[in-house]
Amino acid sequence: MSNTVVHLLNVLTSSAFQASLGGDVLYMNEPMRNLFGAKADTNRSRTVFGLGLFDNHAEFRGFLRGFQTVGPLQRIHLPSTRLKTPSRRVVLNAVLHESNGERSIIGVLSIDEPVELSLGSDPTNDTPNVSNLPYFVFVTDAEGRFSYANAAMRAFLQLEKGDDLGAASLRTIDVDYTPATWQNALLLARKNGDHTYQTNLRRPNGTVLPVELTIVRVEGFPVRRVLVAAHSVSQQRKLEAEVRDNHLELEDLRRIRERDRLHQQQEKNLSPREVAPAIISQSTAYQPILRQVARVAPTDSTVLITGETGTGKELLAKAIHQASRRANEPLVIVNCGALPKDLIESELFGYKKGAFTGATRDRVGRFKLADEGTLFLDEVGEMPLDLQTRLLRFLQEGEFTPIGGQETIYANVRIIAATNRDLTAMVKEGTFRSDLYYRLNVFPIHNLPLRQRKDDIPPLLDHFIQKHRRRINSQVTTYGPEVVEKLRAYSFPGNVRELENIVERALIMSNGEELTLDWDIANLLPEVVEKTLTMPTSQEADRGEAAGAMVVGGNGAEGEVLPLDEMISWYISRVLELTEGRVSGKGGAAEKLDVNPQTLFSKIRKLGVKR
Repeated sequence: MSNTVVHLLNVLTSSAFQASLGGDVLYMNEPMRNLFGAKADTNRSRTVFGLGLFDNHAEFRGFLRGFQTVGPLQRIHLPSTRLKTPSRRVVLNAVLHESNGERSIIGVLSIDEPVELSLGSDPTNDTPNVSNLPYFVFVTDAEGRFSYANAAMRAFLQLEKGDDLGAASLRTIDVDYTPATWQNALLLARKNGDHTYQTNLRRPNGTVLPVELTIVRVEGFPVRRVLVAAHSVSQQRKLEAEVRDNHLELEDLRRIRERDRLHQQQEKNLSPREVAPAIISQSTAYQPILRQVARVAPTDSTVLITGETGTGKELLAKAIHQASRRANEPLVIVNCGALPKDLIESELFGYKKGAFTGATRDRVGRFKLADEGTLFLDEVGEMPLDLQTRLLRFLQEGEFTPIGGQETIYANVRIIAATNRDLTAMVKEGTFRSDLYYRLNVFPIHNLPLRQRKDDIPPLLDHFIQKHRRRINSQVTTYGPEVVEKLRAYSFPGNVRELENIVERALIMSNGEELTLDWDIANLLPEVVEKTLTMPTSQEADRGEAAGAMVVGGNGAEGEVLPLDEMISWYISRVLELTEGRVSGKGGAAEKLDVNPQTLFSKIRKLGVKR
C-alpha cells in the first residue's frame, strides 16, 4: 500500500479505509477505528465482512461489478443493522483505485441521523417530534401544494411561524420538478411504502440546496395528503467531490511515478532493445530507412512517418526517440484516431478547473507531460481541422494555452507524427491544413510494407514464435521451408501486424514442435500463390465486359477462370478479416472498400459471406 493512500485517508475527517478486491482491509484511519472501537483491533476486522460492511463474498462481488456500470465512483446505502446503528443512516462512498497495476477500494463512510416521524391525523398540531426536528418536514397534496411545514421548512421558505403557506409548493421550489416525475414518485411510494430520491430545492433568495427527499406516507386514493421529509446532502456531495478529486490526483501521481520509473530505467544504461522493442530487419530494401532513422535521431527536427497500417510506424518513432539526446526524457504517445474529437484538445493541451462541466480540477495535457521529451502523434491525419490550428501554433511558437486558462505555457517538445493516410490528397481536399503539413513534413520517412521487404519474413517469423509460444503453451520451436515459401507468396495487406496474427493462429493450430499453416482452418491465405487479380472497373462492369468472371494467373501464364461473385466474396472476406468483422464506421470494411455500408451489407447477405 502506497504512502500516498495512507496520507489521503489520514487527512480525511470521516471514517475511511482501503480494502483489496478480495475483501481484506489494508488500512483504516483513526475515525474508522474510533467508529468500531475494540472491534477494530480483532482479526475479523481485517476483512470488510468482519467489520460488517458486507455480509458475504457474493454481495461484495456484486458491489465490485457495479464499478463496471457506474464508473470508478459508487455510493451505496448500507443496512443500518450492519454496523449495529439502527437509528443512523450509513452511506458508503467508494472509489476503485489503481496503483502500479494493483487495484483496491478506497471507502469513506457517511453517517447521518435519520428522520423519525410519527404524525397523527392532524399534522398541524406541531407535535414536538416533528415541529422541532432539524430536518425539513412538510405535507402536500397530489399537486405538491403545501398544507403544513415544520419550523425547519418554514425557515427555509423564510416564513415566520404564524405566516400562511400561501402558494408554497414543490412546483415552485423544486428545481427538478415536473408533474410526471412527481406522480411517478407518488406511485413508487404507494407501491413500496416510501420512496427516496435526490433533488435540489431553491430558496427565495435564489440559492439552491441539494437534498435527499423521502416520501414517507401517501394517504387516500385519489391522493389527499402526502407526508414528505428531506435533509441536506451538500456535505455528502462535497465529500463525493473530494473523493473524486483525490482519485484524479492519485491518477496523476501514478503517471508521475511511471515517468520517474522510466527515467530510472534509462539511467541504468539499458540498451535500446531493453527499453523499446527492437526493429527486426535483414532486408537490404529496409536498410535505407534505418539509415534515415540514424541520421535524424540526434537532431530535434520534426519527423513525419508515413506508411500502410501495420508496418510498425510506432516502432520507428520509439527508435528515433531512444537514439536521440532526449532518450532519458519521456516519450508520450497520443493516438489521434482513437480519441473522440471532443477529447483530443483537452488530452493534448490540458484544462483548468471550471473550464467545462466535470472539470473539477486542473489537468495537465500531453504537451506538458512530454516537456524536454518527445510527443508521438499517431494517426495525425485524423486530427480535426480546428485542432490543427492549435498544433500549428505550437510547432511555430513552442507555446500553448490550456482550455479555460489565460496563461501561456512553454514546452520543449520534439514532435514525431505518423499517418497511413495520403496527407497531400487531404490538403487538396481541404481536410488537412497545408501549412501544418509542411511543418510536419520536415524529415519524411516512408515505412515500407512487408511485401517490399520479404527477406524480413524469416527473422520476424522467429521473433513472433518466441514471443507467443510460451504465452499460449505451444510446443512449436521450428518450421519448414514450405512455411516461408507460402508466406513469401502472400501480399500481406495487413503487413507485419497481420504476419504476427497469422503466426499466433498457426501456433494454436499446430501439433508438435513444427509450425504448420493450414489454410482450410486459418482461412487467411489463398491456395494459389503469386496470383495476379484482374478486377474489372465499374465502367467495364456497367458495359457488361469481363463476362461475369475474373482471370487468375500465375507469373503471367494463363490461369483458371473463376466466377466474379466467387472472387468478390473472397475479397470481401479478406477485408473483413483485416477489420475483425467490422463493416461500418471508422476503419470498417466499407471505408476500406470505399463503398456505402448499406451496399456492402447487401452484398454480404447476397453472397453469403461469413463475418
